Amino acid sequence: MHSNHRATVPVEFNFDEMSTFPISFTTGQPDFNADLTIWTIGKVKPNSAFLPCEMVDKNGFVRVDRNLRVLDSKQLLGFHRNVFCVGDVAATNKQRDSARNGGHKVVAHNID
Repeated sequence: MHSNHRATVPVEFNFDEMSTFPISFTTGQPDFNADLTIWTIGKVKPNSAFLPCEMVDKNGFVRVDRNLRVLDSKQLLGFHRNVFCVGDVAATNKQRDSARNGGHKVVAHNID
């Protein structure tokens, strides 16, 4: 994934579930195949109600460490080993700017 590339969301998709279909982009980037995509875009309130409560803060944003690894208070290590969160739903700062400021590079660097 690259900065300034915007995903194309299928018209029939309601953002109410996780998906496994390829992600297409408006800028000609090749489709991206992820094992699982959790769509959390386009809302003032994060679309995270379906996530386990130990992953989100009191406002519904996904708790992450400085490497954008998803935190989990019930895990022995305090985080999920290879689960990352980038973008507006990540509880990084008030501007939620991890996607705009190269969060994808942080994730790519830290994947084991």
